[in-house]
Amino acid sequence: MKGVMHNMIHAECLSATKSTHRLGRREALTQIAVCIPTYKRPEGLRRLLAALATQGPLPGCQIKIIIVDNEGSPQPKAICDEFAPKLKYPLTYCCELRRGLSHVRNKAVEIAAGFADALVFIDDDEVPSPGWLNHLLACQQAYGADVVAGPVIPHFVSEAPHWVSAGGFFENNRYATGTVLPRAGTGNVLVRMEVFDRIGLFDERFALTGGEDTDFFVRLRESGGRIIWTDEAIVEEWVPASRMTLTYILKGAYRIGITTAMRACKSRSLGQTLSCVVRGALRGVKGTWLLLASLTRDRSESVKALQRVCNSAGIIAGVFGRRYEHYRTVHSV
Repeated sequence: MKGVMHNMIHAECLSATKSTHRLGRREALTQIAVCIPTYKRPEGLRRLLAALATQGPLPGCQIKIIIVDNEGSPQPKAICDEFAPKLKYPLTYCCELRRGLSHVRNKAVEIAAGFADALVFIDDDEVPSPGWLNHLLACQQAYGADVVAGPVIPHFVSEAPHWVSAGGFFENNRYATGTVLPRAGTGNVLVRMEVFDRIGLFDERFALTGGEDTDFFVRLRESGGRIIWTDEAIVEEWVPASRMTLTYILKGAYRIGITTAMRACKSRSLGQTLSCVVRGALRGVKGTWLLLASLTRDRSESVKALQRVCNSAGIIAGVFGRRYEHYRTVHSV
């Protein structure tokens, strides 16, 4: 299947989204915007742009890179100016000073809407594998998906503590190519531009809490959209030592609990809110039981149990209006 999809991309990219109105001629190139949010990660941005410079051109497609800087200092612009002549694709730099991922992603969509048929998100702490774009686009063409998501593999900047690697706290699920997913993340994803016309933009209430991507893709599935997995379009996420800590992992679980409650409360349905509280309480009870049962075993099992307890606390706190701005702090790589 991998070889078939690889060949398909040379015949036609994203045929389901191919349009003639954007370029005004019969055989228009498919327009792809690669969007990179960045904030106080100059070395990460350099590493990512260097990797994008190795991505080959895709026949039938025109690629443009959009950098959306959430910092506003001269450094990101200088890095973009440095790499622009080295890239095979044109680069557009812009600044969005409203802090938070929702604002940055919406700015990227706003810019891409002027020319693109599809938008690809990748983060400034990630590095794509060779052929990454090719695999994303080939999978979309093969399955006619609204969204294509790929694996994000952790790359530990320093040696991870044994309990971190044993517990797989930075590992994500992987699936066979073509698997239909209930949701996705924005660290490695392609989205057809028509999706934004249909369901709107990223919810700005999640700007600093995170969870804007989960909310977006849940809305997509509820609208009847399809999210397809491609296991070949791999990116590596660089994980610094500051994230390989018990505090960071437990705060992350608490944050996910809060954003889960925020999504439930958006509907203003008492039934959904009560259901969320019950699920949170049950998760906390199970987490406490697992914690007690794991005290005589290895540390990673105890941390997983604590994650459940913190996630439960976040769900209940979120229902009562508590917010935790997890992404106000940036971990540089």
